[in-house]
Amino acid sequence: MSIKHSASRYTDALRVHRERNARIKFKLLFILTCGAIGVMVWWLFWSGSFTVTNIQITGGSESIRQSSLFALNQWLDARPWFTPRRANSLLFNPTNASATIATAVPKLAAVSVRRVSFHDVTISIAERTQAGIWCKGNAQCF
Repeated sequence: MSIKHSASRYTDALRVHRERNARIKFKLLFILTCGAIGVMVWWLFWSGSFTVTNIQITGGSESIRQSSLFALNQWLDARPWFTPRRANSLLFNPTNASATIATAVPKLAAVSVRRVSFHDVTISIAERTQAGIWCKGNAQCF
C-alpha cells in the first residue's frame, strides 16, 4: 500500500508541477505578446519611421504653392486619433488631402496629391485661368 500511496503522491506532485509550469509559460507568452504589440504601436505612430517630412509642390504660382502648403500642413497636424496625421504616412489619405487643399485654396482648378515614399508627398496643382476682370465703381477689381 505504501508503494501505491507514494506513486500517487509522485504523480500528483508531477501534475501540479506541470500545471504551474504551463501557467508560467502562458503568463510569459501573454506578457511578450503585449510587449510586442506595444512596440509595434510605438513604431507605427511615435518612432518617426513613417513621418511625412518632405512635401514637394509642382505647378501654380508661388503664392498658390504657399497657400497649398499651409493648408496641407494644417491638415497633417490635425489629431483625429490622438496622433497627428503627419506621424504615420500609412494612414495618409491622398484623396482627403487633395479635397482639403482644393477647399482651402479656391483658385485651384485641379489638385493631385500622391505619396511617393514613407516620408515624401508630391502635390501637383493647376491654377484656374482668369477669364476676365470684373470691376465695381471706385476701382475695386476682382
